[in-house]
Amino acid sequence: MPATLEWPVWEGQGPLSFIASLDCAGLPTGVLDIDLPEVGTLLFFYFDGQLDDGEALVLAEDRESWAGARVVYLAADEQVADRGTPGGLKPYPVVPLTARVEMTAASPGIRPSGSPSLRMPRWGIGTTTPSAHRSSSTRCGSSMMR
Repeated sequence: MPATLEWPVWEGQGPLSFIASLDCAGLPTGVLDIDLPEVGTLLFFYFDGQLDDGEALVLAEDRESWAGARVVYLAADEQVADRGTPGGLKPYPVVPLTARVEMTAASPGIRPSGSPSLRMPRWGIGTTTPSAHRSSSTRCGSSMMR
């Protein structure tokens, strides 16, 4: 976690669970159709229902619930602080991921006619990376927190 940042909290609900980190230097940013940093780490947090038995939900169509999901950018040279998981939250296990870029087509009705296909990463779970995949230090789980 950045040393200057408090653990992310959804006001009125509680702390968010740390669910994944993504090393941006390992991403093929030149072939993706979304802007991502070329270096640093993205930390993903989500209110996953551990504290309220799933009462509060984070829904794409409910702007009020968006505070229950957060992405934090950690610059490559930024100072970090060791933090434990907040009380009441069980950390997720570490799961190494791999990815490869594939062309995909949008579902009918989602993109205007004539729009180019999206290039999206295809994720898989595993500890080995086939030569066709570009490896990164992408992991899910709380032990990537620094």
